Amino acid sequence: MTDFDELHRAYRIAKAAFDSHSAFDYAPKDEPEGYQDELNRLSSITTRAMDALLMCPVGTQRELAEKLDIIVREEIYDGWHLCDEIFAILRIDGHRVLDRRRA
Repeated sequence: MTDFDELHRAYRIAKAAFDSHSAFDYAPKDEPEGYQDELNRLSSITTRAMDALLMCPVGTQRELAEKLDIIVREEIYDGWHLCDEIFAILRIDGHRVLDRRRA
């Protein structure tokens, strides 16, 4: 298992926990005590896991495709706090995986 695979697994677990918790669509007055705190905690864990995954270099076309899928699905672009860094690494990933030299 590669570093990317391990980080991808950690991200999927964190995302599933966040999605499961946030699936409860409470009106603010009906939220159980601690609901928002737990949502914030899970959001932070998911964000850190996703950042680690997207900052990890890839070595295969499969990993590159998975990274691109996450970037599109999670809408990682201009407003994301690590957008510039993620896209710089993504560019290097593409060149590495496609075995191209920078012109």
